[in-house]
Amino acid sequence: MSNTEDDALYQKRRESPGAYRFNLPNGAYQVGLYFAEFDVIKSTDRVMRITIEGVVVESSLSIYGQVGRYAALTKSYQVTVNDGQLNIQLDKAGGSKPPVVSAVMISQTVPPTPTPTATSTPTATPTNTPCVTCPTATPTPLATATPTSAPYTQRANNGGAVFTDGQGQAWAADKAFASGSWGYTAGTAKSTTTAVAGTTDDALYQKWRSAPGEYRFTAPNGAYEITLRFAEFEATRSSSRVMKITIEGVVVENTLNVNTLVGNAAALNKVYQTTVADGVLNIAFAKNGGKLDPMVAAIQIRKLP
Repeated sequence: MSNTEDDALYQKRRESPGAYRFNLPNGAYQVGLYFAEFDVIKSTDRVMRITIEGVVVESSLSIYGQVGRYAALTKSYQVTVNDGQLNIQLDKAGGSKPPVVSAVMISQTVPPTPTPTATSTPTATPTNTPCVTCPTATPTPLATATPTSAPYTQRANNGGAVFTDGQGQAWAADKAFASGSWGYTAGTAKSTTTAVAGTTDDALYQKWRSAPGEYRFTAPNGAYEITLRFAEFEATRSSSRVMKITIEGVVVENTLNVNTLVGNAAALNKVYQTTVADGVLNIAFAKNGGKLDPMVAAIQIRKLP
């Protein structure tokens, strides 16, 4: 299998699943769907419609049309649960083959750390009451609350300003890297006003950084999930922009071509996992074909438990 080192995750799949339902606390979630195609010989053989929490996130998904056969395809979406159950519906939208999915990942978006509220403590007023034998007061130790910090999460609107998405999540304005912080090492900010298919957060994809070199995030050591967001507006053919992406020294994409996967003016999300051992998470973007430089529209870094 190409596009993955976890072949076994894609080699088994459920066909015609109807819906997957997850009983969960209300809140914001990231949904990752994992696909691979083994049965079809053309892009029109299996076309799927995917609905999450009543919203159509894919109206005509063709795995073969995006990555061909024997190749991993990962799609990521943001959703809010309000009724205690997350519903993912997969329906046939074309072709002779029923819908299929290899794996589903549900990850709750980390909520903001609650602000402590001060509580007044009653003060005892001493009274001068005589006693024959007065007891000796024994101090009672008080438990000290230890604050728990939320796991490291950073969202960057590459090439853009501060942005709040439809799930209420804040994306920080793009910036150059400085020791102890995060940011890019090179490149140029670009933008468009063209509408973006496959998302309700158009503004997050309409700005991007071209030729960013690396994005570096100063972060605690540990395991991380990285989501990279792309949209293509400049390519005139599939060979116009081909990228190599390296995360923590490991090549995760050798020939990523956004135009080939989803066409122009359409959202593409790619999800990866890595381990940080030196206090800095490095994501490098390099040209690997075509005349256009590598680019990225947004990055989310989330420390795993």
